[in-house]
Amino acid sequence: GRKIKEVSPWPWTTMGLRDVARDRLLAEMVEGSVKDLPENEWTLLVVDETTTKVLSSVCSVSHLVEKRVSLVENIQKKRQPMPNMTVIYFISPTQGSVSRLLADFHSKSPLYKRACVFFSSQLPKHELERIKQSPTLLSRLAALKELNLEFLAIDSRGFTTAGSREETLKDLFGENANSSGSYEREMDVVVRRLASVFASLKELPAIRFRMGKPPQDGDLAGASERHLISQRIAVALHAELTNMREKMASNDSFPKAETCDLVIVDRGVDPVAPFMHEWTYECMCFDILDDVIDNNIFKYTIDTNKGSEEEREVVLGEQDPIWVELRHKHIAEASLLLNDKMNYFKSANKLARHKANQGDQNDIDTGDLKQMVESLPQYREQLKRLSLHVHIATKLNTMAKQMGLHEIGKLEQDLVYGNATSKEVIKLLGARSHMKEEDKVRLLMTYVATHPEKLDNNRRMQWMKLAKLSAEDMNMINSLEYL
Repeated sequence: GRKIKEVSPWPWTTMGLRDVARDRLLAEMVEGSVKDLPENEWTLLVVDETTTKVLSSVCSVSHLVEKRVSLVENIQKKRQPMPNMTVIYFISPTQGSVSRLLADFHSKSPLYKRACVFFSSQLPKHELERIKQSPTLLSRLAALKELNLEFLAIDSRGFTTAGSREETLKDLFGENANSSGSYEREMDVVVRRLASVFASLKELPAIRFRMGKPPQDGDLAGASERHLISQRIAVALHAELTNMREKMASNDSFPKAETCDLVIVDRGVDPVAPFMHEWTYECMCFDILDDVIDNNIFKYTIDTNKGSEEEREVVLGEQDPIWVELRHKHIAEASLLLNDKMNYFKSANKLARHKANQGDQNDIDTGDLKQMVESLPQYREQLKRLSLHVHIATKLNTMAKQMGLHEIGKLEQDLVYGNATSKEVIKLLGARSHMKEEDKVRLLMTYVATHPEKLDNNRRMQWMKLAKLSAEDMNMINSLEYL
């Protein structure tokens, strides 16, 4: 096979993906822009809709303030002129954002003294020509760079190329995908943002992709476009990375040879996974507790010592070591682990033992008392984190039991492995008439995805009547044909 050459590790091997993106934004963009300013001079940052999401996924306000950024503003909104300040633009290379950039320096009284402009992906030549036609901007331009950072970091190892649109799946796989301009636009977004991932990681991938199926009689409209999605992204990404490598050749910041493998598949390779019920801790949180979790913020109520209730909010993220340890574990394993952690905490912590003994002072000497007082903040923080996850795990187990998810989940698994038929589905729907509409739809989608040949129009109408589903629900189920 192909020989793999030993190379020195890139920064991302010791840093998480979110850390890599944050470091690029702060070091390459912000620090590079303020390094020539007087030490007491601050700057401001202007972003657009796309880059706002990129920035907020990796940076906090404190990160920016530490680098002398006093204000973050939206380029799409009217802004107060600051003719004595240097501005950093972090914007996407779209016609709209470039037009607003030019408008800021169009009048005889530009908004800012000096501009450092960073684009989130490669700037089209026609947009560059528009910038060249603005003498006011050119005279105040301190930097014009393609940062190539447009993906959204989810955590240290995860990212998404998704934008603000919720119709991406429909645009790529829908009935009218072949005649929709959104198809090409969405493909372009995916390619640009994937390229920015590899630019940030300083990796050049050998690209593998799922080959499209040849056209067949009876294919639904747009089948050829859907079957070629992986291949088209692979070809376009290769061209984008080649162009990027040529631009970066002078500063040697991009590999000249392939350093990793990238496998591109589309949702058609596994249409079942998104709507089956997962049983890992993190998946259950975002599935079952979606009404109390918003943007990774979990809202809950506790009973205080005064006998009243208090509402609290906590971020479920990698700053919490317990969340990191539990998130990919099965809920049963996570619950046992939490129980073990709580028992160990009570036995190992002197303050916890003291509370368990209801304040018995006989076995506590002065040294112990001093140690207990010193460890009080740490004790409270540890107990707070443990209690939070015990509360979440208990809530998950209770709700799973109330919703009958154990029976539903087992049937979903049996359908996937071919150990169940429509008889079992009918039996469960009849026995659990109070099942949530969403769970009925997900169960039927699991059946359709695993038994596509068993569901003709007559059977669809029977399912609709039995499960008491709306026409909109059935339309979702029928749309699985396009995958």
